[in-house]
Order: sequence, then structure tokens, then C-alpha cells
Amino acid sequence: MVDPQPDLEYPIEALGPILGEAAIAISGAIQAPKGIAAQSVLAAATLVAQPHIDVGRGDTLRSPVSLYFLTVADSGDRKSSVDKIALAPITHWQTQRQAEIEANAPKHRAAMEAWQTTYEACRNQFKKNQNHGKDALSSLQKQLEELEALRPSEPKIPHVLIQEPNSEGIYGHLRDGLPTLGLFSDEGVGFFGGHGMSDDSRGRTIAMMSALWGGDSITRSRANTTDSGQLIGRRLSAHLMVQPVVAKRILSDELFQGQGFLARFLICHEKTMAGTRFLGPDSLSANIFEVPAYDTYSTRLSHLLKTPLPVCRRTGALEPRVMQIKRNALAEWVEGYNQIEAENLEGGEFARMRASASKAAEIAARIAAVLAFIEQAETIERSHVQRAFVLIKYYLSSTAFREEEAFYEERDHLARELLEWIVTQSGGVLHSNDFKRISRRLFNRKAADIRKTLRHLETLGHVDVTEHGRKGAPVEWTVIR
Repeated sequence: MVDPQPDLEYPIEALGPILGEAAIAISGAIQAPKGIAAQSVLAAATLVAQPHIDVGRGDTLRSPVSLYFLTVADSGDRKSSVDKIALAPITHWQTQRQAEIEANAPKHRAAMEAWQTTYEACRNQFKKNQNHGKDALSSLQKQLEELEALRPSEPKIPHVLIQEPNSEGIYGHLRDGLPTLGLFSDEGVGFFGGHGMSDDSRGRTIAMMSALWGGDSITRSRANTTDSGQLIGRRLSAHLMVQPVVAKRILSDELFQGQGFLARFLICHEKTMAGTRFLGPDSLSANIFEVPAYDTYSTRLSHLLKTPLPVCRRTGALEPRVMQIKRNALAEWVEGYNQIEAENLEGGEFARMRASASKAAEIAARIAAVLAFIEQAETIERSHVQRAFVLIKYYLSSTAFREEEAFYEERDHLARELLEWIVTQSGGVLHSNDFKRISRRLFNRKAADIRKTLRHLETLGHVDVTEHGRKGAPVEWTVIR
């Protein structure tokens, strides 16, 4: 069994002078693991940055900077408190937007009433006119087109943070609200166990989130044409916090793994601080909102939130500028890419997690761009790329631990169930001819998976091979009582 709390420390210094110092300040004030604070700060910064920039490598590679985070934390590790502080600039901005919309509501209603009155007057004038010839129709069309251009726009949904959406909810929000969105929840089990991940919906939700991660358009087709359409230029980032028992279930889920959904997530699970969080005389007098490092972080995010979004007025799509990784920085990125790729070979460090490793270099480019943007750098420097790969190596190691742990947990679970089935349903002896009788729920009747699990039971000393076939392969196993 893999150590559930490996000795792996988040390289928080790689986040740099703004995000790193803010994460250290939050961690110290809340007495929470640094990795949790780092995840929350980097996720918040990514959400703020994603509508403004994309990242480019060379002449052809261009990606959004959107990132998906999964933080695994035990109950009592104060993940909710950390996330609340990291997201405070965003939640404050949302509150301001809501207040502005409510304050302008009477003005908007009056403007809409005036527009509708003018529109109806134009139509009524045409009806009263006895001449309905081609010229009159052309004149009416021109007037109505001019009026349509003056139609008061409906206020956008005033928030960018959502918690438990399904694919329809994500689509509707990006259509009717701002073209940038954050799926953030300190109780991620509500998302993974909610309506969006029900048997009927989970495939659609995964497909939509995967498309948005890649910067692709999202399409919705319904019998009702008003609910159908295509959205381009939208962005989604995510940060989901879950407890270890939930994480194990997520990481062993075949659909999540098979669709490459989990490979897009940056996973962090650090050791708990429970039992070490003692209070001193001044512990309760410290105010995180007055700490200079946090103030710098909050001020930068607040400034970016108030910056107008680069949106196409015709389509509502984002038109972010491209931050290019060039010259020395590009050479550094290529070297990091090649190092990871070399470990994808059979027997390499990342051979068992190729789905995650294959996306690692691209994610490093996204992180480098976010760091440079938050730090107000003119370009992505070599140091940004170097720091991004330090973070990526941590995330790859963390993912390897978590996936291996989930693998062994799932294998042990299946082994126990198979052993019980052999004893109760097959008299303690299993022949390969009986594989088809084994519950479809366990192995979907895949002989290769059954044989792997039987080898595991043999290793644990629960069964013996009591007969081999003509080619030497085991064909009968007997339970050791």
C-alpha cells in the first residue's frame, strides 16, 4: 500500500513574489498546509488571468491558460478558510457587480420600456400607412435594424464562481453571463456526487469541461432552438477540494481516467497539520487582510477584475492577447518537454501515467504565463518557465502517488470481493471455464482483469494455482483455508 501522506512538500517558492508570498501568509495565518494555500492562490489567479491572455509556443501552439486543480485535504485541515481568503478579491468584486446591477435596475427598466415603445410605434406607423410596397418594406426594415442596434442589453449574470453545475448549467452561464467562469468548491463531493455527475449527465459534463480546457467551442443541440447554439471564446478554470475517501473514488473511476478528464487536474495532497497548530499570545490578533504580502496579491487581482474584458461585441467571445514563450524561455520549455517525454517510455518514471504526463508541458506553459501576467512582466521569461516546471514536477509526483494509491485500493477491493465469490459461489475452487459466471459488476467478464486479480490473491497467499493448461497458463485456483 502506498503511503497516503507521502513526504512531498509543495514548492511554494516557485509561485514567485506575489502568489508565493500570499500563499505563505495565508498558510501562516490560518495554520493550514502550504500546499492548500498554494492551490487556492494559483487557482484564483488563473481564473482572473484566463480571459485576458492565452499562451503561445512557437508559430503554431496556442493554448488557454485555464487550469483545473484538485486539492485533497482531511476534514479539519481548514481548506474552506483558506479558499475563502484566497477568493476574497473575487467574491468582493462579485458583490460590487451585484450592487451596481441592482442600483441600475430602474434605469435599465426605463430604457427597455422606452425602446419597446419606440419599436412598437415604428411598427404601428407602418400598419397605418396604406402603401405597403417594396420601398415601404425596405424603409421599415432599415428602421427596425437601427432600433435593434439600440436595444438595451440585459445585465450579465453578476458572478463568475459556480459550485455544482451540470453541462447545461455551464453552457447557460457562459451564454447569459460573462464568457469566463470558475468552478470552485471547498466541498467538491457536491460536484462529483451531484446532478452534473449522475449516470445520465456525467459524460456530457466531462466532455464540456474537457472542451473548455482546450479552448474549443461548445455546442448544445436541443429540439427547442432557443436552447441550442454554439459558444466560442469561452474560458473555464476549476478548483475542487475533496476529502481523501472521495479522492480515492474519483481517481479510480474508469470513465474519469478513460476520458483523460483527471489528466487535466493538478493534484495536491499534503500532510495534515493537526496536532501542531498551537496558539501563541499574539495568534488571534493577526489580521491576514492587513499583511502586506496578502494586500499585494489582493490589489493585483482586484485591478485585473476591474479591467474590461477583451470581448467581441458580435459574438460575445473572448479575444485574449497571446503571451509568447520565445527565445531562451522557449528553449527552456522545449528541454522540459523532452525530459518529460523521455520518461513516458516503457519503464520510465511516467509510463504508468502517460495521460497526465502528456499534458504536463502544456500545463507548464499555462502556469508560466499566469505567473508572468500576475507579476506584470512584459514577456514570459526563462525564470517563469523554470518555476513552472518545478511546480509541474511536484504535480506529476503527487499524481503518481495518488493514482498508485487508488490503483492498489481498487485492486484490494476487487480481490476481496473475488475471494468471497469463489468461496460462496464456487465452493472454494475457480476454473477458468467459470470466469463467465463471475458478476459483471466486478470485472465486466474480462478474463485478463480476473487473472490479474487472481495473481494478486496468490501473492497475498489467499489462493494456490492447482492446475495449469497445455501452454502452462494457470486454469484452476483453490482457496487456501
